[in-house]
Amino acid sequence: MRARIETLKSNPNRCPVDPDSDAFGEEVRALLYGKRHGKHRILFAIRGQTVHVLAVRHSARQSFSEKKEGGSERHIRDIAGVLKVQAERIDRESIADWATWLGLGDTWRDVLRRVENP
Repeated sequence: MRARIETLKSNPNRCPVDPDSDAFGEEVRALLYGKRHGKHRILFAIRGQTVHVLAVRHSARQSFSEKKEGGSERHIRDIAGVLKVQAERIDRESIADWATWLGLGDTWRDVLRRVENP
């Protein structure tokens, strides 16, 4: 992952603006890292000539914005599936905090219900 972050030294503007950018109060871009269930978004801001890495999020968090903007039952299923497969590697408390902060606490609770009662 460090090597991937190092690529931001040249042309960090190549990365798209993150859908959750508004939550940070500044333009935040996302660099994708990993494959399949191990995919992460490296969130960063460009301030002058410096790139600041703000957060690294597992792809399970990626669907929250999509759900908030009219996502489907499939999003809930996808997030629950990742949570089942990667359970020991996912910080549920952190996701719960972010979900609540983004106004998606009900969505997160739906995911947890699906994981606990398939």
